[in-house]
Parts: sequence; structure tokens; C-alpha cells
Amino acid sequence: MTRDLRLPFVLLLLVATAGAFAAAQHLKLEPTPLRAVDVTKLFSPVCECGDRLAEIRFRLRRNDRVTVVVTDAAGTVVRHLVSSERVGKTPVRFTWDGRTDAGAVVPDGQYGPRIHLADYGRTFELPNRIEVDTTPPQVRIVSAGPRTISPDGDGHADRIRIRYSVDEPAVARLYVDGSPRVRVRGLPLAQKIDWSGRIAKRVRVGTQRLAVVARDEAGNVGRGEQTVDVRIRFVALPRRTVRVRAGARFTVRVDADAPTVDWRLGTRSGAGNVHPLVLRAPTRPGRYALRVRVGSHVARATVRVGRRARRNRNAGH
Repeated sequence: MTRDLRLPFVLLLLVATAGAFAAAQHLKLEPTPLRAVDVTKLFSPVCECGDRLAEIRFRLRRNDRVTVVVTDAAGTVVRHLVSSERVGKTPVRFTWDGRTDAGAVVPDGQYGPRIHLADYGRTFELPNRIEVDTTPPQVRIVSAGPRTISPDGDGHADRIRIRYSVDEPAVARLYVDGSPRVRVRGLPLAQKIDWSGRIAKRVRVGTQRLAVVARDEAGNVGRGEQTVDVRIRFVALPRRTVRVRAGARFTVRVDADAPTVDWRLGTRSGAGNVHPLVLRAPTRPGRYALRVRVGSHVARATVRVGRRARRNRNAGH
């Protein structure tokens, strides 16, 4: 190509480059047609919660025909939310249930909204990513004890302490016999829960089953397979009936964490050590009520007093 022919070509190239640059600058300076964009960051389409939808909100600067789809990380369309719908300047909201066009739940991962404006002639890949998480947190009870408590405020075995861990940030709750009772603040990966046996400010004597349940930020609930049985008592007499001879000394097994208890057997009363409680039977046969008390808590049993053993006068002859 001669010098005379190259000059017009170079001039034409410069004009085209300047035009493209001007067009690009115009697009940069032109306000985006999408305003007030708000996209859900994280959700679970299978969670046990009322928030199983991802929302895509925005406003248009002018009326247009809108198509909204959801794409995966590779840019492939997995769901068509709306196609060529006329939208005005008022805020609009589209929801995605985390499923494909065929109705299947998408794999866990990140997805993005793609918005096409037909009249404007442009397609926008929103940088706002939607993370789908359907995996519940895994909960593990590390330790729990004591398994028998007496919440009487004496500082000894007043509560059970459960230490647990989860494999992702999650809100944990202690469930007692299937109902939530204690909530842990924050999203710790490891924490402890103390429970004093109170339900609605009252202590329920007996055995309760405890479990730690965790809910992650997406709403998935993990229920650990491990449970802990805790027994709540203040004072108890394992034997409901005690059989003794009249006037004999006998021991009573008392289940309590207090070192001493008050007792009453028939018309007699006193105080004694718990391990064991030693009493003397009435001299007359019959049935007598035994009451053992720790504070305001009382345990009861029946003492059956039999006749004295008769001595064999012929013994030794």
C-alpha cells in the first residue's frame, strides 16, 4: 500500500476509534437505568422457616420491558423469573425459590440475577450474588454434667452445664423435652449452655431430656443426634416402704446433695446425716409415716414395724 493510500485509512481508523471512545464515555456518564438494587445474599430453599425465597428488588428510571433470569457461577441460566414484562418506574420485586425451571432444588453455591431491558437494549449481570445453602449445621455435645441436679441455690449441683460445638456459625438453643428453653447469643462455633431445671420460672422435678439445636444464617436447622437425660430432685427416698423390727436401729438411704436432713417418724423428729440416715424404729408394731425434709422439699416413705424377734430360751441347752 502506497503512502497516499495509507493516509486515508489511518484517518478513518482514528475517526472510528474516537467514535468508539466517545460512545464508551457516553455510556459511562449516562446514569444506569437500574436504581435501588437490593438482592438477598443468603438463603435456604428447604429451611424450616418463613424465609425460603430470595428477593430481587430494583427500580427503573423509565418504563421498559424486563426479562429477569438467574444464572449459576458458569453463567448458565437455571431459572427464568419473568420474560418481557412491562415495568414502570415504581419499585418491583421478583422472588426465586431456589429451584430450576424443571422444579429441582439447585445445588449449593452462588447464583446471580441477570436483567435484560428490551427498550434500552442492554443486559445487566448484577454483581450481587445469591448464595444457596441447604446444608444444616452439625451439632456435637462435647460434655454434660452433672446428670442429677437440685436447684436449691446452695451452690452444689444447682444446674447442668452442656458444652457443644457446631461446624458453622449458628444460633443454638437448648430444647427440653422437645421445646426450646435457652437461647445462646451470637453465632459461636463452640459454647456452653447452663440450665437450672426451671420452666416458666418453676422447677419440674423428674427426668427431662435435653438436646442442642442449631440454626445457621441461611435458616437450616441442625438437630444433633446426641441427647442428655438430666434428673432433677431436691430430696428423694428410693425405697417407698421400709420394713424393720420394733425398737431396732435401721438406716434409710436418702438421695439429696444436702449433708443433713430433718426427719419425722411417727411422733418423733430430729435431724441427721444423709449418708446414711440412721433411725430407731418405734417399739410398737404398726405402720408409720416417715418424712424427710430439705428446706421446703419433702420426701415420704412408709415404715412397717414388725414384732421383736423372740429369744429362744432353749438356745445353748
